Amino acid sequence: MVLLQGMVGLMIEAAQPLLLKWEQIIEDQGGAKAEVKVDADLRGFSADVISRVCFGHSYSKGKEVFLKLRSIQKIMSNHGFLFRQSGFL
Repeated sequence: MVLLQGMVGLMIEAAQPLLLKWEQIIEDQGGAKAEVKVDADLRGFSADVISRVCFGHSYSKGKEVFLKLRSIQKIMSNHGFLFRQSGFL
């Protein structure tokens, strides 16, 4: 239970800058209605939370790991990557 409570605190710390960013976007677009693209932000938020849990407050170490994982994901999602590497083509 104590570990989970610590994680909630880390999640709140990671969410605050993101929410401030979104609030600023909404304010910049007039305040009533705004379009906020959240895909990259949520991916970054997830990486931030996991980094804080796994690496403490050293997000830079975790960020480096997640950037490398993202690069690998992009390469592997490239059409035909697995087949070219295994000699099927």
